[in-house]
Amino acid sequence: MNSLDENLRRGQVAFMGQIVAAATHEFQNHFAVIKEYNGLIADLLRSKQAGKRGTIKRCREIGQNIDERAGQAALLAERLNRFAHRGDVAPSSVKMEVLVDDLVALLQRSAAQRRVSLSAESSGGLPETLNDAALLQFMLGSVTLNLLETLGENGSIALSVIPGAADGGVAVEIAAEGPAAAESEGQESGLIDACLQRLNARFSSSPGDGRLVVRFEF
Repeated sequence: MNSLDENLRRGQVAFMGQIVAAATHEFQNHFAVIKEYNGLIADLLRSKQAGKRGTIKRCREIGQNIDERAGQAALLAERLNRFAHRGDVAPSSVKMEVLVDDLVALLQRSAAQRRVSLSAESSGGLPETLNDAALLQFMLGSVTLNLLETLGENGSIALSVIPGAADGGVAVEIAAEGPAAAESEGQESGLIDACLQRLNARFSSSPGDGRLVVRFEF
């Protein structure tokens, strides 16, 4: 294994670790809230007001909040499971809209910490592509994280999955807006270049006044 391959492997491992660490923190938040709600129900049922209409109504409301939190945790687990299993087979059939949507959801904590708006968009109805899904999410995630670190507060990043220039192709555009957006141009490391070669992807960027659009063609 040459040094570039080793650095790429280490980069992917570090990226997965960052994603898992953020997800487990979110799980802890969900479980803490559920535990608090459960304790509140127990207190209500032990009170002198137990069995009264107002108490029963309040317990139902709390139960709905617990269901909501449990649903959010289950969706996060589903996304994390897909994220982890994308490295099982390479190449594999990749639905880019799902990959980007999962990636944006799993990076929300990093975005919130930096007070940057992060969103995913898709034109819909796009074909699946045959490629290395784990390497794809590493490359797109690394570029997004780099932009998150560059932008100041109140910046925004949108990942859009759109038709590519070639028939049947798919493109992903990452549009960043904020005071330091243009400064991110050219910061892609040699690891990103290596990913582009392995994924047979094309890269372009369009910097503007407070805006940068990075485009990947697959």
